[in-house]
Amino acid sequence: MEVPLPVQLSHQRYEGVLGEAMALESAAMERWRKGDPGGFIEIYTPDVTYFDTGIPQRLNGLDAMRAELAQRQGKIHYDVMEFIAPRIQV
Repeated sequence: MEVPLPVQLSHQRYEGVLGEAMALESAAMERWRKGDPGGFIEIYTPDVTYFDTGIPQRLNGLDAMRAELAQRQGKIHYDVMEFIAPRIQV
């Protein structure tokens, strides 16, 4: 039996560059959650550089991003997403 559990999360607002990056990342993750993993590609610039803890090295360029997202498609599912202590590293 499935029982819906109402959850109300507080949304942290971020300012400046971090706020802009969080808005883009949140929009991309929302697309993924709703079944559009290709929606990530639409927000990336062709010279994107990407790194996260789930990959062994930095990805450079849109082709590398497409290949990485293709590997993740259909394997990652979530109902709620929350970023904890996000930061921008230059």
